[in-house]
Amino acid sequence: MQFRSFDTKSHKLVGGDTSYDTHHLQFHWQGRMWSACHALGMLDTTKIDRKYVESTEAAAQKAWMRVDTKTGKVMPTSGYATGVNPVDGTIWVPVPTVDGPQNKIYMLDPKTQKYTDYLLPLPGRLSHGIDFTTDGNVWFSAGSGHLGRIDRKTGKFTFWELPGAKFAGTGKETGSTEYPYFMWVDQFDTLGMGKDMIIVTGTTSDSMLIFSPKTETWTVFRLPYPMPFYTRGLDGRIDNPNAGWKGRGIWTSYNSYLPKFTETKLGFVNHIQIRPNPLAN
Repeated sequence: MQFRSFDTKSHKLVGGDTSYDTHHLQFHWQGRMWSACHALGMLDTTKIDRKYVESTEAAAQKAWMRVDTKTGKVMPTSGYATGVNPVDGTIWVPVPTVDGPQNKIYMLDPKTQKYTDYLLPLPGRLSHGIDFTTDGNVWFSAGSGHLGRIDRKTGKFTFWELPGAKFAGTGKETGSTEYPYFMWVDQFDTLGMGKDMIIVTGTTSDSMLIFSPKTETWTVFRLPYPMPFYTRGLDGRIDNPNAGWKGRGIWTSYNSYLPKFTETKLGFVNHIQIRPNPLAN
């Protein structure tokens, strides 16, 4: 298992080894990089000497595995994404399992080294992407066709059905037929729709599903070209806070397995900005 970093000044890739497998990396605001798959791992990038990676990489990382204290055996679990709560620094990991005791989200408190499991109640299944609003509440996308929230203070779950069609004959026991891959919270209003807007990535539905926690309403953004649009991740940038809509926006990429079946037959990156009116320039 390895990590790679790219130096934007020298245009060189720097690599190192990890003691854990990595997936969907997430940076802590203090320079720590978290990842979860079969173990939860942390790499403190501030302790890496890029000239002497091999001699500094071991001391810069740490991995957590859950062990049964009675038997001494490792308790197997998986993880998909990793989120760092901006309020208290706790680490949250969704486990993409359909049902049973692994249909959960777990949390590690780095200060106490203790785990807490949050089992998903029905109708929630298959937690996938995870992020946080600035009040510390936990938001996640679920393969059951839902957007979910865990109230950080009470541990209570709330679910909202994603926009889109439903399977015939189903009711509240299922969400929409949309299977969201990931989600992201616009904590700093980089898109221009307001702080803490939730953006769920539609799966080959040419859309981003945007949810307002204040009004509990959805806005569906369709990307008409090139088709189909399928982003597995996105992020935002404010390059100039004084330039209005021109100085901010979100960045997304096309991430399907078979780009040759798209209109352009290529992968691509989108910069999405919202104009105050169609003729604004």
